[in-house]
Amino acid sequence: MTSVTVDSSAGPIFRTLSVSLDEAGPVQVEYWTPGTPRLRVTSQSPAEEHAIFLPRLRAVSTYSFEARGIGWNLARGAPWSGSFTTDSLPPDLASVRFRSSGTPTVPVIMLELHGRFAGFAAVDQEGKVVWYRSAGAPLGFARRANGNFVLLDWGSNLQEISPDGRVVSTLWATPTMRMHHDIVETPWHTLVFLTYDTATVNDTVWTGDAIWEWDPDWQTAAKRWSTFDALSPAIHRGWAGSPADWLHANSLAIGPRGNVIVSFLFFGVISIAPGFGSLEWILDGPHSTFTMAPGAVAYGQHSAAEVEPNHILVFANETYNSDPARNSRALEIVIDPETRTARAVRDFAPQPSIWAPFVGSARRLDDGNTLVDFGLAPGVGGGTGPIAVYEVTPSGDLLWQLQVSGPRVNYRATPLQSIAGEETVGDEPHIRPRLRGEVGPPGVAALRQAF
Repeated sequence: MTSVTVDSSAGPIFRTLSVSLDEAGPVQVEYWTPGTPRLRVTSQSPAEEHAIFLPRLRAVSTYSFEARGIGWNLARGAPWSGSFTTDSLPPDLASVRFRSSGTPTVPVIMLELHGRFAGFAAVDQEGKVVWYRSAGAPLGFARRANGNFVLLDWGSNLQEISPDGRVVSTLWATPTMRMHHDIVETPWHTLVFLTYDTATVNDTVWTGDAIWEWDPDWQTAAKRWSTFDALSPAIHRGWAGSPADWLHANSLAIGPRGNVIVSFLFFGVISIAPGFGSLEWILDGPHSTFTMAPGAVAYGQHSAAEVEPNHILVFANETYNSDPARNSRALEIVIDPETRTARAVRDFAPQPSIWAPFVGSARRLDDGNTLVDFGLAPGVGGGTGPIAVYEVTPSGDLLWQLQVSGPRVNYRATPLQSIAGEETVGDEPHIRPRLRGEVGPPGVAALRQAF
């Protein structure tokens, strides 16, 4: 190894090592700062020159690093050691306050914040910002199989960017393709997203929704489905809606059969047959094709997904529940396609309860736990607040909670195993005890096994 230099030009917490070797080969870098896990990144390229991005850095911290060339099995030569110090976050992002308790099972959570800071911010287990990007109105985040991020800026554009912040591809909005909520990668590595769509019905112009598909690799975009293909405002009316906003689509997901799950705040949840085919079913709302058991009604929902066959996980906002005791919750519903019945199998709400009539998310993790985001600050949209994210197990243990102060809205919370493929070296240090039966604000999680 002949030289290692640190590039800080990408921003306050973004650092890249430029590594020169005396002969071509892969490079491995380990880096750490007191009180955090020791992290490792590897460049497998058999090259003499490497640019190695160091993800998951905290602001105003001094890091030590060791870089070495590696062979098939053994390290080649002594490591090159050094250090660097990260800078302060931008003032708008530094004004956001994060308070975490417990230990989550995922190392990083991506948030979509609206307020003095508007954009995407990833935080680690202790609520420290480890990645960010500004945006006008963040309303969708996805990660591609190639590791890149895709960010939706409402009404403006979709951007595929590499974790080190380089723009790979951009899809700009057009008058006929006005993207609004959500972005999801398909099994064939394209991206689907929601747009506004209009049609004239009985002499009235109605604004519904459409699904478009974008292939960044080939720079193509095409409309695949419209609400007007399967529903009609002359017949299908939900809890709310008007010609200017008929159904209010707010989430997309690909189901286990390749079916497409769409959530409509005003209407319910639908399943579209694989290949953007026929309407398979409607769950909840006045036009539900299932008989809804008590406790299974969401009264308006967000982030619906079929997490396993016939198991639908939603963030139940309860926007249109007239009961003053309403509270928002993560809700898992089992549907029976034969009997056309739907029943709740579990739900989760913190104590004291939070009512978030808009936004929010419920994400099923690989280990069966659920990450739940209550996305409105106190008073915003009539909600109680606070903005809070919880990880809870199927048996009811609350593992982690994060409260966010400063923004008005956090649109969603998305779990990430890494920012850019970084790995923890050895066991992570003890951060805080798990919240098992903790008493006091923000309270004990309640996960009820229904029926």
